[in-house]
Amino acid sequence: MSEYLMELGSILRNVRKLRGLTVQQLADKIQKSKSTLSKYERGEIAIDILTINEISQVLKISIDELLPKFSNISSQHCQPSIVNVPSFFKNNTRFYSYYYDGRNKDIICSTLLVKKAHDDNSISVHMYMNIKDINYPQACENTYYGLMTHHDIITRIDFINRDTSIEKATIAILSPFVENDERWGLWSGISTRPVMPASIKMLFTKTPQKIDIALKKKLMLTQEDYKLIKLYNMFTVF
Repeated sequence: MSEYLMELGSILRNVRKLRGLTVQQLADKIQKSKSTLSKYERGEIAIDILTINEISQVLKISIDELLPKFSNISSQHCQPSIVNVPSFFKNNTRFYSYYYDGRNKDIICSTLLVKKAHDDNSISVHMYMNIKDINYPQACENTYYGLMTHHDIITRIDFINRDTSIEKATIAILSPFVENDERWGLWSGISTRPVMPASIKMLFTKTPQKIDIALKKKLMLTQEDYKLIKLYNMFTVF
């Protein structure tokens, strides 16, 4: 059994479950039998390109995100060839972000994948927000496509929600040239449940973090944060 097909099947299964579809429901939508789709998900048979295209449309995921080569991204192939890359971003194409969602009293974990550099020194980035498994970030609640640019003291990422163009967001990460495995940033965009403008204190790391009480306390607004908000009459991250 091909490892590639097994990986493809795992991505397919995880995204299908996130979309709330049963095997039978997805099989009906792509006009395949339940047993055939089950074999796809177990990696027992290959999927032709037309079927992959149909699956991607039903699951609202691009074909390159569905294929295993995207989840096992090669840093050597995709590392942007631009000058003055901050130390936090050097030689790495996968990062993680965390914030505490007070509405759900839960830590939201996301994965950022660096794709490629452009002639204007901007860099394509995909962000998968609220992931359940770091090995399959495509199975997420929200997907964002964006461009990252590095500046002297700030790295800026401008995102748009793949599924709703009304939601555009900006991330500003402070002092990315400092040698550190984690950096603080500020997410500014539109929140859901309810829909409203929002700014979020967000932690960015090079490696996955343990989801526990210690991380929750780290992500929650502190008394010092409240003091700065009152002093400056604005949201800030240091």
